[in-house]
Amino acid sequence: MDIFFQIDENGVKKCDEKDDVIPATKESNMCNIYIQILQCMEKSETVSQTLRRLDKNRKKMGTAERLKHKKSMPDVNGDTILKLTGLINHILTETGNMDVYDMSYESIESVIGSTPGSSKTEVSNLSLDMYSDDFDSKEHNSKLNISKYAKTVQGADVLWEFKRLQTDVNCEGPYNTTKMYELSSKGEFGRNGVYVRKVGEEKFYNSRRIHFDLYL
Repeated sequence: MDIFFQIDENGVKKCDEKDDVIPATKESNMCNIYIQILQCMEKSETVSQTLRRLDKNRKKMGTAERLKHKKSMPDVNGDTILKLTGLINHILTETGNMDVYDMSYESIESVIGSTPGSSKTEVSNLSLDMYSDDFDSKEHNSKLNISKYAKTVQGADVLWEFKRLQTDVNCEGPYNTTKMYELSSKGEFGRNGVYVRKVGEEKFYNSRRIHFDLYL
C-alpha cells in the first residue's frame, strides 16, 4: 500500500492511500494464465506453432464423424486446442496483447519469472516437472483436467451473435454453434469475415479467428 503525505505548518499528516492489492492480484491471475499456456507448449515453440502442431496431430476426420465418435474417442488434442484458444482470448481481452501468438516458450517463461511473487526457481521447477519420475501421472491428471474443461465449455448451450460491420448497432442472431459453423463453412461471412461474440459477452472478434468446429 502506498501512502501519500501532505506537509503543513503543524507537521505531516496522511492525506491519501493507494491500495496496490488489486493490481498485484491481476498480475498473479495473468501469470497463472501464462503458466497454463506454457503447459500446452514444447520448448522453442511459439504459441501459433503449438496450435498448428496440436491441430496436425489430431485424428483427421470430418466434423460430422468427430461428433459421432466424440464419446467413444476423446479428442485430447482438440480439447487442448480449445483450452489454449480460451486462454489466448482471455489475454487478448484483458491486456490487448496482439503479439501473444508470436510469443515463444522461452519468452513466456520470462514473463512468468518476472511476475511479482514468482521466481526463476519456480519457472525452472515447472519445466523440470516434465522430467520427474511421476510425470506420467501428472500428465494424465493434466489431460483429465483439460478434458473436463473442454466438456464444460462444449456441454454448455453456446449461442453466438454477429454484426457485419464494426459500426453496426444491431446484431444478427443468436445462433447456436452448429449454425455458425455452417454459415462460416459456406462462406456466408465473406472474405473479410464478420464480428462475432458469444451472447452475454461484450467484446467482438473477427470470425476468421474463431474455429467453430472446436466448440462442437
